[in-house]
Amino acid sequence: MRKLTYEKDIQETYSSYDPESDFWIILYEGNGNLHQYKLDFSIQPISQIMRILAKQVLSEWLKDLNYGEGNPVKSGIIKMATKTLLLLSVFEKLFPQKKLSEVDQTSLEICVTTAMYHSLVQNPSENNITLKLHPQPFRKGYLTTLITAYRLLYRYHQEGRCNDGPERIVTQPVITKYLKEDLAALNFDFQDWKNSNSYGSIPFVVANLLMADAIETLKSPRTKQLLLYFETIRETRRLDLVNKMWTSNKNKIKKFRLTSNIDCLTRPFGGDSHESVECKSLIMIPLYNELYRAFGPNYQFPWPKYNDLQNDHQRVMLACYIIFLFVMGKRGGEVGPLRACDISIPQYRSDSATFTTPNFKTNDGIQSTQGVTDFIEDAFETLVGLFYTDIRDTETPLFSTLPFLKSTDKPNGKVSQGHLSKLLQDYYLEFIERAATQVEIEIREIHPQISPHQFRHSFAEFSLRRFDGNVEELLRQVFRHGLNLKWIKTYSADKLDETTNQRLNQDYIRELVPRVLRDHSNLESDFVGGMAVYINTTIRPQTLHMTPSEFEKHLDRVVEDFVSITPHEYGWCLLHKNFATQAKCSLDGITPSPRATTSKKCNGCINFLSSRRSHFSAQRQIAITHIDFIESKIWKLPELKRASTLAVRDAQKLFPELRELGEI
Repeated sequence: MRKLTYEKDIQETYSSYDPESDFWIILYEGNGNLHQYKLDFSIQPISQIMRILAKQVLSEWLKDLNYGEGNPVKSGIIKMATKTLLLLSVFEKLFPQKKLSEVDQTSLEICVTTAMYHSLVQNPSENNITLKLHPQPFRKGYLTTLITAYRLLYRYHQEGRCNDGPERIVTQPVITKYLKEDLAALNFDFQDWKNSNSYGSIPFVVANLLMADAIETLKSPRTKQLLLYFETIRETRRLDLVNKMWTSNKNKIKKFRLTSNIDCLTRPFGGDSHESVECKSLIMIPLYNELYRAFGPNYQFPWPKYNDLQNDHQRVMLACYIIFLFVMGKRGGEVGPLRACDISIPQYRSDSATFTTPNFKTNDGIQSTQGVTDFIEDAFETLVGLFYTDIRDTETPLFSTLPFLKSTDKPNGKVSQGHLSKLLQDYYLEFIERAATQVEIEIREIHPQISPHQFRHSFAEFSLRRFDGNVEELLRQVFRHGLNLKWIKTYSADKLDETTNQRLNQDYIRELVPRVLRDHSNLESDFVGGMAVYINTTIRPQTLHMTPSEFEKHLDRVVEDFVSITPHEYGWCLLHKNFATQAKCSLDGITPSPRATTSKKCNGCINFLSSRRSHFSAQRQIAITHIDFIESKIWKLPELKRASTLAVRDAQKLFPELRELGEI
């Protein structure tokens, strides 16, 4: 998978794609970079008929994503292609000479379950791919992608866009039931398997300690010394002398690094090369003077060896990375690729700093600026100070490694997202050791592993300050609490007046509507409810042939038609002026009352919108609770039993997978 950097290579990749060919080269985006994905259908462990089907399905998917019109696809293409080919390989193994459309429901479920035990493995010596059986099923995330690939086959077959495909849908809950029995027989804990792909969150107390440690690192004397080192070299502009500073052996420069004795630099000594003299006079002595002024006569030169400097540089960079993750609440893949030009801090308003992520995955590649505050200015200034040259307003990656000593005039090396995650875990383990003497809790037992994504679930104060939308809704979503809880008000009461609240809600509606529109291209819609139907059937056709600028203007007009947005545990009320009189929460038949309502009223209302990602668990709990009421015969009055039955059916209507709980 080759990384592409030149426009010529990009255009050649686009033009080389031929859906009829057995060899595809697809342009995809990953962590802000463009790469080539090479897919050879001729070496897959499937028949020619299945190869044709795989190419049909994947080319239709690429067509839906507008691939080839200047739009790369996201890195999910690799998983989608692999899982589609895996499903077809397993199906042929189980049911040779049969079509997908010919087998029954149970056979299809067996096929998907069996695929959980298989993978496609490259055989370099024979230049082919084989289907490998594993003794245990893969983790939950594997199943999620398999089901998505299965739905792709099902959908395109039903729409007549491919030769073959399943006639019946297979759901994740059903396959999970099969796997639960398998795992029990294998002596595996089902909950461990089920939670294995959860990103989790950083416990509140650990999050606070880690953030405090990062800020302490940022403000430490060692960081100040590091910044003075780079500032001194930037001012001299003699990057050619940096190598001499660290590679000199058995001379005065090395002796000074080891002893901090200024006499090693100032006392004349015969035999010094011209380069050594320049290094001492232009870099070493000015650096000594700066450090002396800042830390007094008893300081020790911080870095006897170059490795010591590299370690300090890495530690400070990771502290800034932690602060960025905390304050921005973004994915690691959005923060890691940030460049110097992506952060904007007004000279007199650091509290109104903004950033724009270069990651194509974010917001479907649409550049959008968001506000950030709290320590961003300090962290940003520190990061740009860790370079030998001035990188402000350049595309230089903020999170990078020092250049090689022999080529200090070259740009710093960008740190890959995978390596940055590993360095973060190393920093975290060192933090645990540092904190062990300061706290009585066992941090390692509470939270042994850390990942960039966990910072998205950080504590409320940072969430409150970073979110460009409905503040209370975000807090409720993050912490899964009901509306109007007192602790939420504690965070938000002094932050919002009525005008600000209305503006934030309008901003949130403007963010939510495009998300629903984009959701239409997904295999399994995230957004459901009457308002999702309205947006997709009425607003969507109006936007199909608009340019981006026309779409933005139209969106401004569309948002004005929404009266308000009200969040609940089970979804949102997007009250539209055309449907205000149809609101089922109206107490008098005229005036809507979205804050005084129930899920029973909302689920069937045209103004209602819900999300699998945010609200599925709440709807599931509603269904379970009312099923329990009915089966336990708690209700004596028929009206109450009927109300519970309707609540269950409404939840199952929104999310059909809840039917696994039982039909009422």
